Formats: sequence, C-alpha cells, structure tokens
Amino acid sequence: MNNTGTNFTDRDWDILYDIVDDEFFQTHDAEMIYGALEKNILHNRPFSDYLKRYVYRVSQSEEPFDEISDDEYYRMIRDSFSDTYTPHSLFPSAGSVSSRIRKWLQQQTVRREVVLILGFGLRMSENDVNEMLKKGIREQGLNAKDPVEVICLYCYRFGYPHARFRDLYRQYKELTPNPTDLHELYNEATANLRDTVYGIKDDASLLRVLARLKSLEGQTVFSKTLWDNFTNLYREAAKVIAQIKNENEEEKAEGEMQKVYTYEDVTPADFENVLLAAAPKSQSNNKTAFKNSTLFHAFAGHSFSRQHFRDLLNQKVPVDRFDLITLSFIVYARMYELDPKERLFQFQEYTNRILEDCYLEELYTPNPYEAFIMMCLLTEDPICTYTDVLEMSFQKHTV
Repeated sequence: MNNTGTNFTDRDWDILYDIVDDEFFQTHDAEMIYGALEKNILHNRPFSDYLKRYVYRVSQSEEPFDEISDDEYYRMIRDSFSDTYTPHSLFPSAGSVSSRIRKWLQQQTVRREVVLILGFGLRMSENDVNEMLKKGIREQGLNAKDPVEVICLYCYRFGYPHARFRDLYRQYKELTPNPTDLHELYNEATANLRDTVYGIKDDASLLRVLARLKSLEGQTVFSKTLWDNFTNLYREAAKVIAQIKNENEEEKAEGEMQKVYTYEDVTPADFENVLLAAAPKSQSNNKTAFKNSTLFHAFAGHSFSRQHFRDLLNQKVPVDRFDLITLSFIVYARMYELDPKERLFQFQEYTNRILEDCYLEELYTPNPYEAFIMMCLLTEDPICTYTDVLEMSFQKHTV
C-alpha cells in the first residue's frame, strides 16, 4: 500500500522545530509563535481527515492518498455499512446512512457516538476504535464506566455486529440496579475498572459487569483517574502560582506589609490572572472573554477563566486533556534551571505519562494549543511568552 500522505505528525514536528530553531526565535519568540498560529501553519486536523486516512489504510489501496476523491471514500464506507447491516446511529434516529456518511467526510469534529457506530460499520477492532476516539476527536478511549461503551467494546473484540449490540443493550436495560454498587463505583479508579472490563470473556461475565454499572444509570460520573491526576496537578501548579504571588509581594515598597502565600491560598482567580494576564478588562473590570481573541478558533475555544477552574473544582464539568496539559505547563514553566530543550523533554515525558494513565492520547503537535504550549516551553520565560502571545491575539482582534 502506498502510505503517501498518511503520516502528518512528523510534518508538524518539523514545522515546530523550524520555528524554534530560527536564529531570531530567542529575541522574537512571542512574535514568531503568534505568527505561526495566526497563519494557520500549525492547525487541527479535522475528523474527516482522520476518517479518510483510516479508510485508506485498511483499504490497502495502491493509489496515492491525495488522489482518492471524497466520492470514493463515500462508496467504500457506504459499502462496508451495507455489508455489515449497520444503521447510521447506535440508536434509532431520523436520517439515513448515505447523508450521515457525507457529513462525516466533511466534519471538523463529531460526537463520540459517531465513532462508536463507525466501529460497527467499518468492522473496527477495539484498538482501532480507541485510537479513533483518542486521535480523531481527542477524547478518552472507550469508557469502562459507560454501559453503552462497555457493550460496544465487547462487540468490537469478538467481531459482533450492531444487531448483537442492540440485543445486549436490551438485556442491560432489563437488569435491576444494585444501590450498594453506587458508592463503590464512584470511588473506584477508572483504570482498575477498565482492567475488569477488558477481562470480559463471554455474555455472562459482560452481564455481571453491566449489573454493577446499572446503579450509575442517570448519574453524571467523572473518571476518578482523571480527577485524581487533575487534583494532583492543580496542587503542584498552585504552588507555582503562590511562588509568583510571593515574588510580587517582595517588590512592594519598603514598609508595606508583605504576605506570604502558600498553595492553599491560591484561588481560580489567581490562575486566571496568570494565564490571562494580558486579556484586556471590560468596563466592569472583568477579563475580556477569550472569544475576543484571534486565537479563539485555533485553540477550539479552550479558555482558562476563573469560572472554568471553579467548575472543574466543583465537578460541574469533566476534566479534559487541555486542563491537564495546561496545569503541567505551569508546573514546568518555572523550571528555569533546565535548558529549554531539556525542560520540554521532561514536560513531554511527565505529561504523556499522565495522559496515558487517563487513557488519553499523548501530546499532539498538529493541535495548535498543544504546539503553542510546547513552543512556549522552549523560550527563556514560558509563562511570559504565553501571556505575550495572548496579548497580541487580543490586540489584533481590536484592530
């Protein structure tokens, strides 16, 4: 098979290093980083691109990747769905397979359920589905605390069609929940439960696991593994924020009272004041919304306001990869004793271990925000560069 065009992460690493190895980077780092982001040199690959590359790979086509038309991809996907008797969605809904496939071949991103139904329609293995979830839409792999995804995983592993999924889901709905399982499941590490799920060998063992998960029906359950990693990172990042606040205290005029901060004194507002220090303030003295930045779309709307941190701490929203990556960045950004390239290397090693533990894909240079973080770490003062680049993005928006 001709693989031309299917490996795009190497290209983005080359682009990133071309930027940071430029002779002007050390003196014009923020300008060069902003310029690369603004010109879309580093950009998110759409889900449609990932889907086409997957279909291309499994088709073993001899044609160059770039020469296959969307109509040909449509035909290959449609034929596979027809051969496997797979509908356009996991559960009955309006629409048709044909119209959905054409949408998938154009979309920037999709819901998890689309990847799950593609798993059946394209005869994907559990590893293929996990990879598409993590790389194609940048989310966690199959969720061991979600009964629907556990049934899907079981079907992918043994090559069962969507019709078998429907039957197993019907059996799950008929199970009686056991309330005593609820507290235990809330506090069980997702990684441990995942081991149990991956040990399922037959329908009987599947239904035993589903009987436990039945108690979670209707509940909003966040990954405990994700939460534990987030709280550990938040504490370490808060120590860095406290250090910054103490340095500011030391700059007070002689005779002014100085306060000594610990990480326990750090609030979500302090995180916002560091990460969004360059954001202009509104008439009400609040930080201008990140949607007013020219980088808003490049960063897919990821913003680290005080409200976002409050929602995370109160478990009103789930922790995602960008929360973990940003907190890890803060931790490493102040390691001035390290050579910038060594600092980036250690950040990558540390962050990738956390992402892997949380069942997320490793750092990904085609993603503009992640590339931005890594380029900042190669500068003399990463946090200062981070805020300088954001400042440019707000200034450009108002011009």
